[in-house]
Amino acid sequence: MARLVPVARLDWLAKLGFAARGFVYIMLGWIALRFRGKADEGQNAVWDTLRDMPAGRAMLAALVIGLLAYAVYRMVDAALDMEGDGTATKAIGKRIAHFASGLAYCSLAYTAAQYLAQAGNPKGGNGANTKKAAHTLLEIPLGNVALGLVGIGFFVAAAAQVRKAWRAKHMRGIASGAPALTCTIGRIGLVTRAAVFVVIGWSILRSAWFEKSSEVKALGGALATLRQNHAAYLAAAFGLILFGVFSLLVARYRVVPKVDIVARAKSKAAALGH
Repeated sequence: MARLVPVARLDWLAKLGFAARGFVYIMLGWIALRFRGKADEGQNAVWDTLRDMPAGRAMLAALVIGLLAYAVYRMVDAALDMEGDGTATKAIGKRIAHFASGLAYCSLAYTAAQYLAQAGNPKGGNGANTKKAAHTLLEIPLGNVALGLVGIGFFVAAAAQVRKAWRAKHMRGIASGAPALTCTIGRIGLVTRAAVFVVIGWSILRSAWFEKSSEVKALGGALATLRQNHAAYLAAAFGLILFGVFSLLVARYRVVPKVDIVARAKSKAAALGH
């Protein structure tokens, strides 16, 4: 059993997760630059492209594992307060946001897993069948009020991204040996991601107000919205690539506690029982 402990360590989950997140954003930015028509499909275009590449199934499987690792990392951090944020109102809000991020990446991993399953199905490995099978979090039916709250949530997330970039909080926990440009790369990536979140949030709010579900945009749809402005589109694509590069740097240089999350969960449960 001792050999299994590293797998359950928070630092391993974080490194796997940040690396997977980085790869997805780099691929999305590259697809936006290389195949503009496919960019509309967002992360689904990434899964589609990977599936058709040599060793694509192996890469998809690795991404599913990595995205699940990131989801678990975020949700465990939120539930057990692994980073020591505390129980103040602001800290609770941050932990809730981390948990919601974990759920979103669970959905992303699930979608990638669907593409992986289709890749192994000789009767339906591509085209409309896969796209029909791949559901995202934004396609879940919600009432107008709930949908509006989701839209507001994207605006709040965008503001948080800009605030983090402005105050260089994205460098929290980054080791001193990180490259000098890490902070700048992270800032550009975060601001780009915030801009995309604003487009997504606005589309969701419009959908809630006018009851037009077709107006809801995911990441790819938000990127495609900028296509009419060539400069903005290129800036967004490069910015997403830079956010991916920053995520890879975080995977390498982020200092995360080497905590066995299973043991910590048991300890928390025991403490609550007394």
